[in-house]
Amino acid sequence: MELFSREDLMPAAAARLRRVHTVLDIGPGIRPQTLVSGFLHVCVEPYRPYAELLSREHPDYVVLNCTWSQALKLLPSDSVDTVVLLDVIEHLEKPEGARLLEQTIRLARSQVVVYTPLGFMPQGENEPKDAWGMDGTDWQVHRSGWSPEDFPDWDILACERYHLQDAYGRQLEEPHGAFFAICERGVTVDPETQNELLASLALKNRTYEQSTSWRVTRPLRAIGRILGRG
Repeated sequence: MELFSREDLMPAAAARLRRVHTVLDIGPGIRPQTLVSGFLHVCVEPYRPYAELLSREHPDYVVLNCTWSQALKLLPSDSVDTVVLLDVIEHLEKPEGARLLEQTIRLARSQVVVYTPLGFMPQGENEPKDAWGMDGTDWQVHRSGWSPEDFPDWDILACERYHLQDAYGRQLEEPHGAFFAICERGVTVDPETQNELLASLALKNRTYEQSTSWRVTRPLRAIGRILGRG
């Protein structure tokens, strides 16, 4: 485990993450992850108002309005490059969170990236609205706490005094820690593909035929139609 200051934790984690073709962003709420650059960004968001807002504000993303288990059942092994779970597993009971981690490792060719509080951090109980002023309070409740020991053989980057405020901007009595757990799947992008990827990212258009990720886009959009989001 490596310890970082509050200011250095995010940059240190971002520096460990690879540019890839396909990013699977599970449980983003209304804020998709920005740490990993990818040509194809797929969001799995179970709360429909969040998913609808994501679709409107990020029309170039594939947004699946379903639970993680619904989406992952339909995706074959090694079907995406990087799976990102930022502030997600603490919203699940511990056994369900463990199943989610197991499934994401099956899916990822490159990396699995988890970010979560260091230990249990209460949130969301008896709140009338979520932190974005919407009615997704039940999705924002913390139901489990995690520690680096829950991620054997993963790379751990941690800060013991990271959260100074809660999700609503209220000052905490004591700062709360946070950490990244990164699972390396041993697959990197070869130089030729990396050049293609960088060129694709620079174009910032939707000409998917120019990228190998088009082969992934079509089945993912089909999944979206099956789940009512196509």
